Amino acid sequence: MRKYFFLFAIAFSVTGCQDNANKMDEKYAPYEHFFFQRSFPDSTLDLSVMLKSVEKSRNLFAFNQAKTSEAEWLQEGPFNIGGRLNTIAVHPEDPSTWIVGTAGGGAYITNDEGATWANLTESLSHLPIGHITFDPNNTETIYIGTGDVNISGTVYIGNGLYRSTDGGENWENIGLQETRIISKIIVNPDNSDQIFVATMGIPFEAGPDRGLYRSDDGGESWEQILFVSETAGIIDLVMNPEDPSVLYAAGWNRIRTNLESIASGEDAKIFKSVDGGDSWEVLTSGLPSVPMSRIGLYLWEGNPEVLFALYVNPSFQLEGIYKSIDAGDSFETIPTFNIPPNALGGFGWYFGKIRVNPTDQDEISVLGVDLYSTTNGGNSWLMSAPPWFEYIVHADKHDMVYLGPEDILLATDGGLYRTTNGAATWTDVDRIPNTQFYRIATSPHDENLIYGGAQDNGTSISVGDEPTDDWLRFFGGDGFQPILDPLLENLTYMTTQNGSFYCYDSDFGELFYLIDGYTAEERVNWDAPFRMDHGDNSILYMARERVYRMEDAPYGIWEPISPVLVDDSDIFFDRRNVSTIAQSEVNGEVLYAGTSDGKAWVSQNDGDEWVDISEGLPGYYVTDIKASPFNEGEVLISVSGYRDNDETPHLYLSSDYGQDWISVSGNLEEMPINHIEIYDETTWFIASDNGVYITGNNGINWQRAGANFPFVVVADLEIQEETNRLIAGTFGVSIFSIDIEELLEDIVSSTSFEAAIKIKLYPNPTQDYITTSEAPAGSEYTIFNMSGKIVLQGILSHPRIELNLPDGTYIIDIQSPEALYRNKFIVIGS
Repeated sequence: MRKYFFLFAIAFSVTGCQDNANKMDEKYAPYEHFFFQRSFPDSTLDLSVMLKSVEKSRNLFAFNQAKTSEAEWLQEGPFNIGGRLNTIAVHPEDPSTWIVGTAGGGAYITNDEGATWANLTESLSHLPIGHITFDPNNTETIYIGTGDVNISGTVYIGNGLYRSTDGGENWENIGLQETRIISKIIVNPDNSDQIFVATMGIPFEAGPDRGLYRSDDGGESWEQILFVSETAGIIDLVMNPEDPSVLYAAGWNRIRTNLESIASGEDAKIFKSVDGGDSWEVLTSGLPSVPMSRIGLYLWEGNPEVLFALYVNPSFQLEGIYKSIDAGDSFETIPTFNIPPNALGGFGWYFGKIRVNPTDQDEISVLGVDLYSTTNGGNSWLMSAPPWFEYIVHADKHDMVYLGPEDILLATDGGLYRTTNGAATWTDVDRIPNTQFYRIATSPHDENLIYGGAQDNGTSISVGDEPTDDWLRFFGGDGFQPILDPLLENLTYMTTQNGSFYCYDSDFGELFYLIDGYTAEERVNWDAPFRMDHGDNSILYMARERVYRMEDAPYGIWEPISPVLVDDSDIFFDRRNVSTIAQSEVNGEVLYAGTSDGKAWVSQNDGDEWVDISEGLPGYYVTDIKASPFNEGEVLISVSGYRDNDETPHLYLSSDYGQDWISVSGNLEEMPINHIEIYDETTWFIASDNGVYITGNNGINWQRAGANFPFVVVADLEIQEETNRLIAGTFGVSIFSIDIEELLEDIVSSTSFEAAIKIKLYPNPTQDYITTSEAPAGSEYTIFNMSGKIVLQGILSHPRIELNLPDGTYIIDIQSPEALYRNKFIVIGS
């Protein structure tokens, strides 16, 4: 009981003040962090590589499914601490049925007004959802547009438009994959075969695949009917339901790379068509005539001649609200003088939504950090939901739907809320596991407890006996690495963004801010490394641009134990920092550090001297280092990145403290690896952008772990030793766990070349092909060079494999559901 008391104490005494200290203009930060990880040293990443990676991951998953497996992941929640929601769709004939689209975790449906929820999109390879709509003529037909419409990071692109004709049971992709982010879908209420789709294109490339598209044949083919520019897409779209040939579309300039962010421009205009999109005019009367940022549109249900528009200015604050009563021929300004100047928090590009009560055109709401509403046409405005920092209604509002004049649904960065009394009170009505976790931890004192640090949701803990029980958020900010003291149950350490470290002592009710000793001006990672010494619970390690140690924690001070370990290049200067640190469990004086600018370092004398061990590594963002708990000099290192024509491995092994590295990526696709866990001397787990993978033979072969894991970014893993379960923290669908013993029954058990079934190959030596008649058709083959790099892979559909390889010696692995086949062959005279 004491444990939960101190958690509640933290929640109420610390969370509010910590979050108030956050700079609201840091909204870019988490997504810049993700983008930089996956693109360094380039300014952008290669989309084709990302897509190929996902495709291969799905193929490998399907291949694994051919085996009999009982290893299934259990959703651990939290269900009560919601994540980002972008859009709400309400069933046109059944107001108790709602569908919400999350920023990175798919779409969920409720048929009982939020009491229970079901995942609709487990089969989709791209889980960011931009918009959802029902066919008004056949409500069993549902459309989902993929891609994060708020465009705060490039890893949240989509792969087009999906349709279900059976109420969401099954989905088919009906095109527009190249547009990557779908912002709005409208089905003609008079003709279900006519579909309009607004798109924003690839966020990190200027290009032609942006704008408004129309299908006149139910999605069989698409025509681009409005193209604004190569840097601008269509961010909002409304249709006159009484005359579907009348459409209004809002343009938005948006480009986002590591070196450039465009979120405003001259293409921020409202376009109108009166012929179903065949031709367009720009509306100008009474509207801003200078470059602007995002625009939100709303056509009032009471009179389709009444159109509202919200403009965000280039400073990303509210420019103004405009109303037309003559179908856009002219606009008047709605008074906004007593809406706070910072209502959009300085990042209005993230919002841009306006909503109006369908029974009263004078009741208008602005969706921003907080919710502001007027009931008298703008003459006065009030905050219509509690302030964001009270966490009664979460910050950052993205969609709002009226179920009735006083019955409203509100989608936020922290889930879905409902009021049934005109915003007098609000209730959290979603139980959807879509929290975005950065880091997780398990308790050494209670095997049932899981801790997690989450984007925009602080640090939380599972306090119930069942996964569906409520979690408790007990610390604010953006949550990162929690640490539980293994000996002193009263000490709990927490991390927030940009390297702020805290410790709470429940025995004395004291909160320690672990700030003394380092220089605040030093460069620091958004997800700053934070570790406890393996052998001494009074010693902590953290890193900024150098590595620090604290003795006598939590009462000590930070002391640097390394020089600056990153370059001072002007390019990405502020983003060069130490990204991960590790300590050997075999010899605690062996320390490692990896950096965001692609370097790795080792100290074998407790930090007195550091040696650069980067040679042999690709120079990409180092995401994790894991020292073997069995062999002192053995260490694994993982990197991030997507790059065209570059099959560089993302996982490396050294047996000599990093002096020499070999690839242990095996048959993994090229994808970012975010975390490593070592289970025993041959069995490892990795967290990747495409899920969790396992090897049972030191990286020779990998397979997706478990039978039911979604295709989502996994940020962290933890082995719960007491229960022998693997815990996975995802950035979009909360936390999962799985029984490791069940996983071990499914993995390839061979640990050496000789342990595999030796397969006959001919001709050998060869020049341009090899043939085998022994491996089953449909098996996956992987060919490695003698450095361990994958040079060719595919599905064995024919005994003959065509080669286009330089002279040399190679190893081929052919993995069937029953066995691993392997042999060497030589290419000469190619």
